[in-house]
Amino acid sequence: AEYMGSSIKQRLRCKTLDPTMFNRTYLLFAGGLFFGTITSVITKVQYEMNAVGMDGVARPFEKPWFASFVMFTAMSFAMLIYWGEKWRVQSHRRKLGETVSSPLLGPDRGYIPAANGAGQTTADSTSWKTYFAIMGPSLFDLIASTLAQIGLLFTTVSAFQMLKGALLIFSAFLSVLYLKKKLYGYNWLGLFLCFCALAMVGAASLGSPQGHRDHFLEICGIGLIVAGQLIQAFQFVVEEALLKDVRVPPLVIVGMEGVWGVVFMVLIFLPAVYLIPGGDVGGAYENTLDSFVKLRNDHTLWITMFLYWVAILMYNICGVCVTEALSAIHHTILDTLRTLCVWALDLALYYVFTDGKFGEAWDNWSYLQLAGFVVLVYGTMVYDGIIRVPGLEYPEEAEKLAPNSNLMAVLQSPIRASPIIARHEVVSAPKTRSRLGSQFHSDASSVSISLVAPSSQGIL
Repeated sequence: AEYMGSSIKQRLRCKTLDPTMFNRTYLLFAGGLFFGTITSVITKVQYEMNAVGMDGVARPFEKPWFASFVMFTAMSFAMLIYWGEKWRVQSHRRKLGETVSSPLLGPDRGYIPAANGAGQTTADSTSWKTYFAIMGPSLFDLIASTLAQIGLLFTTVSAFQMLKGALLIFSAFLSVLYLKKKLYGYNWLGLFLCFCALAMVGAASLGSPQGHRDHFLEICGIGLIVAGQLIQAFQFVVEEALLKDVRVPPLVIVGMEGVWGVVFMVLIFLPAVYLIPGGDVGGAYENTLDSFVKLRNDHTLWITMFLYWVAILMYNICGVCVTEALSAIHHTILDTLRTLCVWALDLALYYVFTDGKFGEAWDNWSYLQLAGFVVLVYGTMVYDGIIRVPGLEYPEEAEKLAPNSNLMAVLQSPIRASPIIARHEVVSAPKTRSRLGSQFHSDASSVSISLVAPSSQGIL
């Protein structure tokens, strides 16, 4: 009806539904869900696997810093994919002289035919200056990811996945403090519901007998997960400040943060955790050499680590390709399904596949955790304005559809949160909510973030 009632000019702008594009989008949606689920579960399973290390003793593979190192190596391979895809597009242009577009290169990065037939390619700001500008955000990403990895040692993977909803609260407050955004009453109500939900999940984790034997360590683990989300929220602000006017392809953001993460790990963090006294082999806090020895001695552990590496890489690629096509409701559904799939798979590991060796059991506290999850989903949908509460003020639709967002436009994307990735999607997206998704709005509208923080973080 809207189409028939629109002007001729508006009708000319309408796009025909491409079944191939439709199928590819939802195939990538399924891929993001699948790879996002197994990254979280595999990480927890690896922590519980015993392998013989340098001292000849079988110990659990509790190596969170090494896990982050593997994650960043996987992300860094996105640069190779970017360069390969860019070479393919340019080769196609030279040979055929046709318009070429690629979801891997981001919006408006194909071939544009010129009037004289020679053609030109759209430019992006992938200079060395841009590569170094990504260094700062990658450091925040590294610290946030590793804190969450350490926290996962002391909690169940389902509670870990839900506690990352704290990113919504922190990012909303930072957007008000530093980016001068306006929150409406329904935003505050959504944040309050999310806070109550996180408290319920945390209480269920502490009360459950499946939690860590030392309640103090479990509280510390929960605190580390939440602290990781606070640092991730600051990362949004840092990226906005450093890369505000730079157009960078999404794969470059992912790949360069991976490259810088590897550099920081090899030169600073892995040597530091080796020198810090701790309970790992050789009296170190974490012995990286022992990690490689364990992988060499245990083929099952090596296979799971390889699957983890592949899953992280594919998770980010799916996210880059599918981010622009999904709406706010789709992203909320994806985050909800991912958390449910993580929990379901962990239960299946316990009851079906490993006979209680891995995974988590269902107990009386699981009902409280489930209730907290339902409240978390509901609070996020209230915050996003998907569910409208009678009596509360909502901004005008014209404001809500404003395309000039300055920060993360699609934080519900399957990939790690990066405001730069989503902002460039907004630049080229039509002025419809289905293309913009939930977003930060610079024109005094609502701020919207991921329910379960998506992160280049492979386990997020």
